[in-house]
Amino acid sequence: MPLAWQEGRRVAPWLAVGAILLVAAVTYRNVTTHAFVLDDTHTVKYNPALRSLTRAPQWLTSPYSSSGMREFANYRPVLVASYALDQALWGDGPAGYHATNLAIHLGVVILGFVLARRLWRDDAAALCAAGLIALHPINAEAVNYLTARSSSLMTGFVLAAIWASERGAAGSERLWSVAAYGFGLAALGTKEVAVVLPVLIIAWDRAVHGGSWAVTVRRSVPWFLLVGGFLAVRTWVLWGHGDSAISGPGVTLKQNLLFAIKIYLASLGYWLWPAGLAVDHAWPVLIGVREGMWLVAGAAGAVAATAAVFWMHRRMGWCLVWFWAAIAPAGALAFISRLTLYQESRGYLSGIALAWLMGGVLAASGRRWLASRGGGWRVEAARAVAVIAVLVGTASAVRADTARTEVWTNTVTLWDDVLSKYPESIMAHNAKGLQSLEAGQLDAARDWFEGALRLAPGFSEAHKNIGVVFSQLGDWDRAAAAFEFALKINPHYAEARIDLGKVYEHVGRPDLALDAYDRLLRDDPGEPAAWERTAALFEQRGDLDGAAARYRRVLEINPDDREARMSLGTVLLGAGRWAEARGVFEAVLGDEPESYAARFNLGAALDGLGAWNEAIDAYQRAAALRPSDPDPYFRMGVIWSKQGRLADAVAGYQRALDRDRRHFSSHMNMAVALERLGRVQPAMDHYRDFLETVPPDSQYLSWRTQAQRALVLLAQREARGGAPGTRR
Repeated sequence: MPLAWQEGRRVAPWLAVGAILLVAAVTYRNVTTHAFVLDDTHTVKYNPALRSLTRAPQWLTSPYSSSGMREFANYRPVLVASYALDQALWGDGPAGYHATNLAIHLGVVILGFVLARRLWRDDAAALCAAGLIALHPINAEAVNYLTARSSSLMTGFVLAAIWASERGAAGSERLWSVAAYGFGLAALGTKEVAVVLPVLIIAWDRAVHGGSWAVTVRRSVPWFLLVGGFLAVRTWVLWGHGDSAISGPGVTLKQNLLFAIKIYLASLGYWLWPAGLAVDHAWPVLIGVREGMWLVAGAAGAVAATAAVFWMHRRMGWCLVWFWAAIAPAGALAFISRLTLYQESRGYLSGIALAWLMGGVLAASGRRWLASRGGGWRVEAARAVAVIAVLVGTASAVRADTARTEVWTNTVTLWDDVLSKYPESIMAHNAKGLQSLEAGQLDAARDWFEGALRLAPGFSEAHKNIGVVFSQLGDWDRAAAAFEFALKINPHYAEARIDLGKVYEHVGRPDLALDAYDRLLRDDPGEPAAWERTAALFEQRGDLDGAAARYRRVLEINPDDREARMSLGTVLLGAGRWAEARGVFEAVLGDEPESYAARFNLGAALDGLGAWNEAIDAYQRAAALRPSDPDPYFRMGVIWSKQGRLADAVAGYQRALDRDRRHFSSHMNMAVALERLGRVQPAMDHYRDFLETVPPDSQYLSWRTQAQRALVLLAQREARGGAPGTRR
């Protein structure tokens, strides 16, 4: 055989893979225009752990780095690292994250092809498998949904681990084996579902190599040890976390098992027939007797079918073992929640094996069909039909993927799609209520939330959300009742506890608010929102030292909380702790040199320390940042007055008044400075201006009294011909 022909045969499959990747990239080209949706907001957009790569130690040790909401505690350090790298590379917008999601999917296609080639030793079967992975509509969720990166990236690492393990077994280089365990550990750090990796290793080994079971088991032992070590670390990090999102009558072991079976059968069914795909499939919260019987029968049928496939074809049988093993962890969801039990992206890893199986079936069936045509024009016609079938199948998949991609554009289109397919979706009703709430449509929001509660009376989030509606309507009693009911369902619901505390603040019961926040802190001492709310309450009652301590606790949890840092500095100013306040505001300015508030407050701290020249410099720089604000000039005037530089002080007060003629403090201080300079009439004018502009609040009573007395004394001085008088 000519060398060029051999080279062409080696290159041709990769050209075909390139074509598949190109089609997939074009199909999903609009994904980079999409917004953050659903859990993307707290896993990516508002997750403080992603703001800096220096947070890497936190990713490895904290249960709170996977999300900006503490109730979503998890341990996925590699996934968080991928998001943080996107943040560092692309900034805050969603486009870069979505591009990475697409790149990961394309990488999985390549690995799926490489391993399918190894499995079947057949380019046609491997290409069919790669095409199914690339364009199967059920995988659209993993491409479009940033939070679903956990599934696609984990799958990529699992496939890379198996590929590297194969390379290590085939050669003498130990580095491949080390790389394989590294990829396996990365898969575990991306999503905990990868704990099935040892079973997948066994399934792969039996499918590809067969041979002695003793050898297979020996090869799997290091993987079991790897998973055991990871689970030990994960358990240590997550100890004491995790709560149910919904409860109610009928949540029994039997129901949980039936829901687990439903998850498994739905995962298989939607892969084989991907009709009605949606982000929520609106499963009722309880399974009836008839449905339960069908599920049990379906499970028995699936077991029988798997056994039959094993009997007919060993490799295909082990592909099904891979599928059932990879989807098995999803059954645990039935024991945790009654919502979001089935999501398409959770079947991404298990679907790889089905793509391999179908690739083998399609390639073998195609060859048999062509062989049955005999020869001549019949074979050519059969080939033409096969090509047309491939093109039609590809076009159908591209159309379905494009439609799914359009649905994922934003949360509005996403939930409208769900409601059009599943009108009784609890999650969709709740989501539409949140959209109405955000738009200020309170009546519509209440209707949506009540609709969700009619479908699931034990849905704690809907109870909490309807409490928010009552809060915005000013119906504090009903708001408190709604929050308390949400907490009855889920006692550790942090957001409901915070909202309940806010209600107590609004009705003038800071004692009850503090009790609510402190109960939350007893459950979760690391909840920054509760520390921040209690700090503000301490500040209101004048306990500035207590408030400062709590603001410091917020910053220990989240050093990037600028609002808490500014509040801490303000409290320290109020307490006269000038040096500490100076340190806080200098730290803020280190990150935000253009912060007017920090620059101005730094001036106040320096003033308190007696560092007047530095304070003047701080106020001047603040004035440059906000030229229309009179306060920096007023503060400079105060310092010049204290230094006895009365002419400079008058100039400072005048510059303040040029910006605000009703700046009563400047009128008062200007009058005093002018009086000390002997300029009686201008001083009297500014005392009068002060009395016209000062608010009638009791806190300014002594100032008003001083101004009125000064006017009387200055008038007497004028009457005596300007002779100096005595002022007390």
